Amino acid sequence: MGKLGGFLEIHRVEARKRPVDERLHDFKEYALPLAEPELQEQGARCMDCGIPFCHSGCPLGNLIPDWNDLVFRDRWRDAIDALHATNNFPEFTGRICPAPCEAACVLDINDDAVTIKQIEQRIIDHAFENGWVKPEPPSFRTGRTAAVIGSGPAGMSGGIAYVLDPEGRFPARCNMDLVDFEAIDEREAQDLRRLISEHAARTGSPVAERVLHDWEDTLPNFVKVMPRDYKRALAELAAEGAEATT
Repeated sequence: MGKLGGFLEIHRVEARKRPVDERLHDFKEYALPLAEPELQEQGARCMDCGIPFCHSGCPLGNLIPDWNDLVFRDRWRDAIDALHATNNFPEFTGRICPAPCEAACVLDINDDAVTIKQIEQRIIDHAFENGWVKPEPPSFRTGRTAAVIGSGPAGMSGGIAYVLDPEGRFPARCNMDLVDFEAIDEREAQDLRRLISEHAARTGSPVAERVLHDWEDTLPNFVKVMPRDYKRALAELAAEGAEATT
């Protein structure tokens, strides 16, 4: 990985920052990225670790040594493929992630860690600049339903979500440009109760048990979240079906 012995010859270089007086007047990024030749040199510092602990330090398990080495070798297209293998949104993580991978870097034991975060950010920026990042919509939509009755993040693609929100705080935490809230009809309420019953039977969830025990009082606390793109897709499918029968 990288240049053999590179970590002995090359020192870590941090991103330079814009002057405070300048960046106080806008919302642009304050860090100035290193030039690509500098980043390639930083990638050369990545060692041929027997156990690359950066993998476990990264919550996504990113293939960090792989794309460090590819950047060092000027193989940027391969680098973005390696990065996208485990990370769908490096344009976000490369900026807002606190980089626990660097704290886990073996080189950080007695030297400065590899500049993993800067390299990740530059890989995705380079890919956008070269038109390598393309939309990859799903080949089909599941049409399935998700019921979110616990805390923590929940991912959803191509379906409707029913979110238990007893405190009424969910709308303030949701991007209302992407979804609509709709009323839950009687059939949907029956389906939702069935889903929660199955969940309680399979997992023994105390939250699900409480919801079922106080069902009539709890049902109004559910929010039906309808993604606008999904709603549009359903309307298009219905229109196509109507045309096919006429």
